[in-house]
Amino acid sequence: MRIPPGGRRSLTTRGVRRFVQLAFFALFVVLFVGTVDGFPVLGRVPSDLFLRTSPLIALASIVASRSVVWAAVLPAGIAVMLTLLLGRVYCGWFCPFGTLIDITERTVFRGKWLARSKGACTWPEERSDRWRPVKYVVLACALGAAVFSYQPLLFLDPISMLHRSATVAVSAPAETAGKDVSALLYRPLAKRGIRISPAGERRMAHGGFVVAAMLVTVLGLSSIQRRFWCRYLCPLGALLGLFSWVPLLRRKSADSCVHCHRCEKLCKMGCIGGDGMSYRSRECIACYECEVCCPVGAVTFPIAHDIRATAGQMDRRHQLTRRRLLTGLAAGAGWYLTMKASPAGRLLATHDRWKNPYLLRPPGALPEKQFLGLCARCGECVKVCPTNTLQPAVFEAGPEGAFTPIVVPRIGECAEKCNACGLVCPTGAIQPFMADQKNPRATGNPLIVGMATIDRSLCRPWYKNEMCSVCDEQCPYDAIASPVVDGLKRPFVMESLCTGCGACERECPVVPEAAIRVSSRDEKRPVLKLGRGPRDGFTRPSPAANSEPRYLEERNTERALDLWARTTGRNNGSPPE
Repeated sequence: MRIPPGGRRSLTTRGVRRFVQLAFFALFVVLFVGTVDGFPVLGRVPSDLFLRTSPLIALASIVASRSVVWAAVLPAGIAVMLTLLLGRVYCGWFCPFGTLIDITERTVFRGKWLARSKGACTWPEERSDRWRPVKYVVLACALGAAVFSYQPLLFLDPISMLHRSATVAVSAPAETAGKDVSALLYRPLAKRGIRISPAGERRMAHGGFVVAAMLVTVLGLSSIQRRFWCRYLCPLGALLGLFSWVPLLRRKSADSCVHCHRCEKLCKMGCIGGDGMSYRSRECIACYECEVCCPVGAVTFPIAHDIRATAGQMDRRHQLTRRRLLTGLAAGAGWYLTMKASPAGRLLATHDRWKNPYLLRPPGALPEKQFLGLCARCGECVKVCPTNTLQPAVFEAGPEGAFTPIVVPRIGECAEKCNACGLVCPTGAIQPFMADQKNPRATGNPLIVGMATIDRSLCRPWYKNEMCSVCDEQCPYDAIASPVVDGLKRPFVMESLCTGCGACERECPVVPEAAIRVSSRDEKRPVLKLGRGPRDGFTRPSPAANSEPRYLEERNTERALDLWARTTGRNNGSPPE
């Protein structure tokens, strides 16, 4: 008997899945929108919950860092156990990026979706099989690069991509538009006695067009095939497919099947064979579309008590052959070696002469090599930064540093009482720290982002003999002194108190290039983990986070900066003896 849409089976299978999808997508939106300054709105639920549930981020971070990243192991382990027992239900039920793709297909590409239900706009099985191994090659390439602590493909993780896209391509433009509208309506409404909050600083984000183009491309691929990204390109789906070897939740087609091929046409992943009986178990996401659309009710998803009973209908081939595995690993290693040999890619600690002297990392960031190996490129720290100083790198950090966070002092300063970026990092690339650990007056080993340098050829008190003390007034650490020299107050940087927060560069009135700039000279980064455990974020902050850390003092850019200073006639702003 044909079950109409909205019938009993629809409510108990597909309807439940859609409800769970929307519930978890709503949870993602609430955690993303409601998280301010690193503190989640749902009590003990961490704002980076979905990032922690990605086994790809956890595995790549463990391989790259050669250590266990406990903050991500427990949630990702639950996702892996769920996959071992029930198959790729994570992709079909819980992944917010998969839910976004389904919403796009149902709204934007609804005409093509209806055409596919009639057998149009679908690829032949042979052509589809040629594309399926691509995601396994991408996965092998990512892991091959991670062996060398190099993570160029981790930004393709769907959870990371969704967080980054929401931060850079959605949140920043939306906040800017809202503030523009507020500024436009402020005076007209004030005349009518209606008071609204005045617009503040506009929210900016580097690389917004690039990130938006990536998101639109991935969503637009669904116009070619349903869930094109999930079928052929997603490295997380490939990893979960390797784990879903013998799931207990299996598709079973009874002998009453009339071979109408309707289930084959409506399958989201195209994993049902031409006979309607067999299916690829590693590709099935348990969407229940085939069960609902079956006109005779021949398709069910029982919990297999006898593995052999349904083994005949399962195709457990994962399409990751030895050749494809070696190709992916070699591609990842080759990409790493190519970037290491490129001047644009020589940003590691051993290549101080090529390092960008103005590449500033967030406070609490690990040494550069470890940081690049652990950073998930998710943009979570960029989202919670209250001053907007954290920006995703595009070209500033070289190819291997794309989408990693950098400090841009000209946009905003690193706030004195803020430690939000360390609280939301899912992999520990930015270690959690206390706000007082940035203050040289409060601790003997402060976190040093960089060092401010005065360019006397641009500074007004030095080259124009004009009075200006903006940098001295704005410095929250009192690291700038303005003694009287030749009858005029002139600024000097007291390097023992400077943390590189960038407040001076942010407020410097000299344009377009500030007369005082922060470089990464004398930066100090933590070398020990500060209490990140598997339960951190779900419970109260760990007491170990309050302990005094050890730091690695880096002078990677001092040689290049001194050479640059000598050739351009600039100085380090130190006061005379």
